[in-house]
Amino acid sequence: GTALIVAGSIRYWGAPALAARGAFRSGAGLVGLAVPQRLRPALAGQFPEAIYAAITDTDTLGVATANLILTTLQEYNAILVGPGLGEAASFVTALLNGLSEPAAGGSMPRLVIDADGLNILAAMDDWPGLLPKNCVLTPHPGEMARLCGLSLAAVKDGDRVEMARERAVAWGQVVMLKGAYTVVAAPDGRATLLPFANPVLAVGGSGDVLAGVITGLLAQGVAPYPAAVLGGYLHGAAGQMASDYWGNAGLLAGELADWVSHVRRALV
Repeated sequence: GTALIVAGSIRYWGAPALAARGAFRSGAGLVGLAVPQRLRPALAGQFPEAIYAAITDTDTLGVATANLILTTLQEYNAILVGPGLGEAASFVTALLNGLSEPAAGGSMPRLVIDADGLNILAAMDDWPGLLPKNCVLTPHPGEMARLCGLSLAAVKDGDRVEMARERAVAWGQVVMLKGAYTVVAAPDGRATLLPFANPVLAVGGSGDVLAGVITGLLAQGVAPYPAAVLGGYLHGAAGQMASDYWGNAGLLAGELADWVSHVRRALV
């Protein structure tokens, strides 16, 4: 399968690399990176295995990048939008508008929206109506609060399983509400509570890796809900396995991605 990571901005160089690492380690056959032009040389040095879209936007992705992606949708099985995007509202608006056109139709790859992609969505009017069905949304509690128009306290103090389930049904999307004991909910009302509450999973960049893992699984043909459940499990178990080796501090997000392969082997 082929995954496309649409990520990064002049302030956030590392997010695309971490997401790509997660996608590779989850087993994607090919990973493309659509990043601002200024980031491309540094990332190409880290990931010679990846392919690099011919992006002309220099510091932050914009309408030109959205138009390029829309013309090449058939090349990808799954697309991740969001890690480190920064102030890229024009890009997200143009991409979603293009995906809503009939021409996008049957060639639509599976879509994961994470991080800044979620924050941009939250600022849009009637954003749930702009998305294709069965996307995977991966908010942490702060992003969930913005998407729902609630306070952070309301998200943290509420019933997280019911909140994720209700929103997944209302939005018609797979919702992964991250945190200690991450909840994954499906539009049909199913929900899974993952058994991990490990401090190493809170390290900066961990969410980028997780989004990449899920995208890599989608690229291999796993359906959205099981991809989110399995991706969350692989990510959490990787943190557990790594902390058994390293202890509960000092693990880097890039190293966490590398443990995903060890978890896959242990599960076989």
